[in-house]
Amino acid sequence: MPAPPPPSSPRPATPPAPTFAAVLDHLDLKDGDTFVFLGDSITHQCLYTQSVEGFFYTRYPKTRIHFHNAGVGGDRGADAPLRFDEDVAVSKPNYVTILLGMNDGGYKGFDQPTFETYSAGMTTILKKIAGLGATAIPMTPTMFDSRAKRAKGDNAAPRNSLYDGVLAFYGAWLRDQAEQRGLGRERRVRFLKTPRRRDAEGAEVWER
Repeated sequence: MPAPPPPSSPRPATPPAPTFAAVLDHLDLKDGDTFVFLGDSITHQCLYTQSVEGFFYTRYPKTRIHFHNAGVGGDRGADAPLRFDEDVAVSKPNYVTILLGMNDGGYKGFDQPTFETYSAGMTTILKKIAGLGATAIPMTPTMFDSRAKRAKGDNAAPRNSLYDGVLAFYGAWLRDQAEQRGLGRERRVRFLKTPRRRDAEGAEVWER
C-alpha cells in the first residue's frame, strides 16, 4: 500500500492591501488661520509665495489669513527639521507647504544614500507637521534648467545632463507619499472660469 503524501505546508498569508487616507480635496482656510511656506531659496525669494498670497487677498478680502515665509537659501530635507520648531511650529500653522529637493540631490547623478537622506528628512517634516495638527502640502522639486546652462557653453556633467531626472525621481517619490497620507494629488489649477469679453471701449477683459 503506497505511503500517504506528506502534508503540504500552509500557504503564506496574503499581505493586506495598503490603505490610503482620504485625499485632501481643497484648502479650507478660515479667518485667523496661518499658512507657512517652508523651503529653500526658491521659497525665500518670495515669488510664488506672493502669487499665493495675492490670490487669497484678492478673492477673500474679508478673510484674515496670516502668511509666513520660512524659506532659507541652500536648505535641504535634512536641514529643515533642525529649524522646524522656531521657523514653523512657533507660528501654529494650519497649512504648511514644503518645497525642497533642489539642493538635496547634490547637483549630481542619482545615488541611493543621497536619496535616502532626502526621503528621511522629508518623512520627518511630514510627521512634524502632522504632529502640529496642521495639513502639509508637499510640492515636487522644481526643474533644473540645464538647457539654459548648456546654451551658455556650460556642459558640466552630470549636473547639466542628468540632474533634471534625479529631481523627477524625487518628485515621484514625494507624490506617492502625499497619496498615502491623503495630502492630495498634483493637478492643474485653472483660475479663468469664464471666457474673456470686451468692455464698452472694446478692450479685452479676462474674468476670474
